[in-house]
Amino acid sequence: MFLNKVPNYTQPEKRVTYRDTIEYLFSQLLEVLVLLQEKGVMHRDLKPDNIMITKSVQLKLIDFGFSKKAVESSTLCGTPGFLAPEISTVKASERNYNHKVDIWSAGCLFYQMLFAPFW
Repeated sequence: MFLNKVPNYTQPEKRVTYRDTIEYLFSQLLEVLVLLQEKGVMHRDLKPDNIMITKSVQLKLIDFGFSKKAVESSTLCGTPGFLAPEISTVKASERNYNHKVDIWSAGCLFYQMLFAPFW
């Protein structure tokens, strides 16, 4: 959907860059987030610890312990450093958020993938 170019990891003569890998993995993450949003699910705890990468470089999203099937929520949950501002900085009585908090966390993951590789 987001990326038509799949890096070829099987041919050593074709060099696959770190950027190619990041683009490929992040496009997979975005596809997962679109699917979750279509199903009405918020993951609410996107972080490197909750992403697995297979030998064939396929991204797997795990740990749906904080996930919620809802349009909106007001619960404080997630991992500091990956929390969207509407979760972490608003008083409990005024807190109300939707699936867009996962997009914020994905942006934090993207930044970390670029500047602090986690594998």
